Amino acid sequence: MWEGALVISQGEPKDLDAVPPVHSRNANENDVAVISPGGHVLSFELGLKGWMPWEDPATTPSYMGCGAVDTLGHKTQIKLKTSMVICIRTKEGRLARLTVKELVGWPANTRGIFDVVVWSR
Repeated sequence: MWEGALVISQGEPKDLDAVPPVHSRNANENDVAVISPGGHVLSFELGLKGWMPWEDPATTPSYMGCGAVDTLGHKTQIKLKTSMVICIRTKEGRLARLTVKELVGWPANTRGIFDVVVWSR
């Protein structure tokens, strides 16, 4: 398991399966990116197993709560807002929880600061 703060900047997608999460030079390994078409947006990279926004702002999902992630569906991006929680199933099948702490630098130098937990399989 890995837990900590993570900055995801435009042009620097992150591989959440790495410990700690890093930008991989192999684009096929990256899971998420922050982009700025019309605001701060989290983009899900090709091959990501699934994601879902956590709908209950009064609670923080555990491993079991995030385990409901099943499919990416048709959306490959989600507009971000502070305090939003997103559960992700990485390309290698790990579950991760991203909590948006801060969004800065729009439209140039866009980046998001997240509290992240990546659970082991």
